[in-house]
Amino acid sequence: MGVTFVITNQKDKTMDSNQTRRDIIRKLTFGALSGVIFTNLSCTSKGESPVTETNIDKPLSPVLTKAGTTVKANDGIDFGFKIRSNQTNGQFSCTEETLQPKTLGVTVHMHDKLDEIMHVLEGTVHVLVGDEVFEVNAGDWHLRPHGIPHAYWNQTDKPAKFNDMFLNQDFDNFLDEIIRTVNKCKTENISPESKEAQDLFEPVAKKYGFTNYPDRTPMLLEKYGLKMAEI
Repeated sequence: MGVTFVITNQKDKTMDSNQTRRDIIRKLTFGALSGVIFTNLSCTSKGESPVTETNIDKPLSPVLTKAGTTVKANDGIDFGFKIRSNQTNGQFSCTEETLQPKTLGVTVHMHDKLDEIMHVLEGTVHVLVGDEVFEVNAGDWHLRPHGIPHAYWNQTDKPAKFNDMFLNQDFDNFLDEIIRTVNKCKTENISPESKEAQDLFEPVAKKYGFTNYPDRTPMLLEKYGLKMAEI
C-alpha cells in the first residue's frame, strides 16, 4: 500500500514542497485505502469526545511556523500541519495542501462536530456540500459545516493549492490515529478488506464522529472523470 514507506521516510527532505507528505498520506489514506477500508465503513453513531478537549477560556500562546516547515505529531507522523490542535487548546488546526489535476481529494463523508474552512491559494477546487457543488477559485474562501456530507476535488488540468482549516475538534489527532492503524495493518499483515481491519478503523471513526458514504464516491469519480491519487 506504500503508506509505511511514506511515514518512515521522513528524513528525506528533498520532496517537492508542492507535494507534502501529508498530501501523499492523505490521498493514500482517503484515496487508495478508502476504496477498501472506508468503503464499508458506515459509522452513524455520534462521536465520542475528542482526544484534545477544546478550551476557549485558557489563554493561547503565540505560534509561528516557518515557511516550508510543518508541525509533527509526538511520534513523528507528519501530515503537513502548519498549526496543530495541541497548540490552540483544541480549537483549531491547519494544513497547506496541493491537489493534483483530475483528482478526488477525499471520499464523501460527514463530521458530527468538525467545521472546515478552505482558502484556495492557486488554481480551482470544487467542493460538494450536500447536493450543491461550489467552485472555489484562487483567493476564495469556503466553509464546510459539520453535519453535512461533503467532498472536494480538482477537475482542472493544473494543480490546486489551498489551506484547510479545522475547527471545533482535534482533526490532526484523528488523521494520526488513522495512519497508526494503517501501519498496524501493514505490520501485522492484516488485509484492508478483512473484518479485522474494519474492526480496527470503526472505533476511530466513531470516536471522532466520522461517517463515510461509500455509495456516493464512485458517482463523483465517474461524473467528473476523476481518480484517487496514487504515488
